[in-house]
Amino acid sequence: MIISVINLKGGVGKTTIAVNLAVAFATRGKKVCIVDTDKEQLSAVKWSGQRDDDKTSVAVITVGEKLVREVQNHAKNFDVVILDGSPQLGELANSTLIVSDMVLVPVANSVLEFWSMDNFAERFKQAKELKEGIGGTLAGFVIFNRYNTQQNLSKEMREAVKQFPEFQILETTIADRVAYKQAMIEGLGVVEYKDAKAKAEIEALTDEVEKVLFNS
Repeated sequence: MIISVINLKGGVGKTTIAVNLAVAFATRGKKVCIVDTDKEQLSAVKWSGQRDDDKTSVAVITVGEKLVREVQNHAKNFDVVILDGSPQLGELANSTLIVSDMVLVPVANSVLEFWSMDNFAERFKQAKELKEGIGGTLAGFVIFNRYNTQQNLSKEMREAVKQFPEFQILETTIADRVAYKQAMIEGLGVVEYKDAKAKAEIEALTDEVEKVLFNS
């Protein structure tokens, strides 16, 4: 199964979601690979460089010019392939969508994320129709990252996203916790870390994703 974590705006926590989801799947016995498509930042690659060898194995690789073919080849060797998407609107984003079975769109508490959804939603719709035309499927989900139930903006963002019927909204929300930043620095997922609340969030996210991919 191929999951892409993508938003055309940078700084929304794509890599944080990607690596934590990957580690959670790996600790559940899945063979997992992260494909870092952001050639400028390579954040997932840097995270992998901090990860100790005795931790649960999560392969992290970069991608060449033939993203679709390369990712499809990796999918033959791994149970789950997670693409850490690049914040660019172009052929790379199109290829990322086309090759995916599931798209996760992290959205933080900012109207900037909402403004970036227009173009992306149209690209997603086109990719979905193309895949369905050749007998495939593509599911799109918004996940709220750095979410604060006490902030009116968070509630307003949730209502705003409902204007894009192309995407479902995941029940799981990810709070703004120091644990996510610290775990990244140490090459860990929060399911391996000491913050029980952060761990519970990622376990819940993994449950939701697993249900869509493997039980639908």
